[in-house]
Amino acid sequence: MRNLAHTYRVLSHIFSREASDSLLTTTLSPETELWDDLVTLASSHLTLPALYASLHSKNLQHLMPNDLNNYLAEISLMNRERNQALLSQINVLSDLFKQHHITHVFLKGSALLVSGIFNDTAERMLGDIDILIAPKQLTEAYALLLDNGYQKPPMTFGVDYFEHKHLPRLLPNELTGIGAVELHSKLFEHHSYTPLIADNILHHKQQIQGFSLPCWEHLLWHNILNWQYNDFGGLTNTLSFRSAYDTVIILNKHPYLLETPWPQNKSIERYFKIMRGYFSDVNAFQPNVNNWHARFYQFKLNYPKLLEHYNRTLKFCNRFPTLWDRFNMFVSNHTYRKLIWQDRKRILRLLFKY
Repeated sequence: MRNLAHTYRVLSHIFSREASDSLLTTTLSPETELWDDLVTLASSHLTLPALYASLHSKNLQHLMPNDLNNYLAEISLMNRERNQALLSQINVLSDLFKQHHITHVFLKGSALLVSGIFNDTAERMLGDIDILIAPKQLTEAYALLLDNGYQKPPMTFGVDYFEHKHLPRLLPNELTGIGAVELHSKLFEHHSYTPLIADNILHHKQQIQGFSLPCWEHLLWHNILNWQYNDFGGLTNTLSFRSAYDTVIILNKHPYLLETPWPQNKSIERYFKIMRGYFSDVNAFQPNVNNWHARFYQFKLNYPKLLEHYNRTLKFCNRFPTLWDRFNMFVSNHTYRKLIWQDRKRILRLLFKY
């Protein structure tokens, strides 16, 4: 990629609802080589359909080469068809839980998709269907899905020794749908944020088109902290364009959220400091702070190799607390030691992944 920092700047202007289009009209044309970099970056952030939708919503599709426009149109069509299938699956899951009085809310991309916040269902790429279940009903909900055609994949032994934020993911069959389902008892593995504990989210849930969803404040905060905590964005001090795009869409449809008092959380503050370096949509949040986070990120983007090694080193170091927990279990539990030895090849691959 020729100039990563410039590519970030251009892609953020494409996704922004507030930024002027002047940078795009003066920088982009069907002949510019920057399109290769934009597609590579958008693809790595799972935002190719959003790239296509944003350019068309701004009436700037003429700036794309014809073959790229056709390529993105095909990807968007496939994603639209996939999301329609996921919507049908989510509808069945919602009805099933309501019939059995399972207190729940859909989370993340699934919640945003069924809320109707996107102009086109193709805009957002989805992976699993994430659902938060009332902790006391988690086992019941899991058994219910197993009784209705979902299957447990082969699991490693760690699930029997350590608590996770969700139960083992459930795989659909040809009758139940196309998306794997994860039932959550909490949102974060190693962090705690009081407004987003399960009981509080479920107490303040909303109903949209018959679906149980977190309130908009909780959807926004979870979108931010899922990147900061679960995907290590806060650790590496980096930007996720998929998370940023969701934030832009939510705030564009519900601008009152920026004026709502926010519980203090440094990870949320850092998220907005990074995002403000690229998206004017969030300038109302902490407009006068010294934004060294964004400047440091800009510096790293100018040196992609440094950025890559910096992030890999931080992620590797972040594994130490988990390794310490595993080591203590290894020392104290004979059965666990035996299982570790039997599975040593896979474990060694994971240890040196970063």
